[in-house]
Amino acid sequence: MYRARSRLITLAKRGDLHARRQVVAALRDGDAVTKLFSEIVPEFKETKGGYTRRALWGRRLGDGATMAVVELNIEKKVVAEPKKKGKGETEEKAEAADSKKEKKAKPEKKAKPEKKTEKKAKSEKSEKAGKKGKKAATASK
Repeated sequence: MYRARSRLITLAKRGDLHARRQVVAALRDGDAVTKLFSEIVPEFKETKGGYTRRALWGRRLGDGATMAVVELNIEKKVVAEPKKKGKGETEEKAEAADSKKEKKAKPEKKAKPEKKTEKKAKSEKSEKAGKKGKKAATASK
């Protein structure tokens, strides 16, 4: 299957009527042939081979046969769109403003203090009462 797909792409690169008929005989689907000749082959015009790659998928559970996926080696072209400028802004100012926005990050929220449990509240009350008692005792002396 791997070699058959590469051969079909090589035939489609020729682009003549005989090559088209050979591809139709192999694929038996007119839409697939049209897509191959119009969309896929122009991507491979400059390459001389290595149109597909095999990715091993693992073993099938039922009979343990090795499975693989055949993929096309088409490189996706990424086109960067220019940034839109506002009134009176240059590209440098727009980039500087973008970098300032990135630097400004929301400050992290402070952790809330823990709620006092009943035991802690009682122990604090007793400590306060003890301190007040000591102050009163030292003042009376």
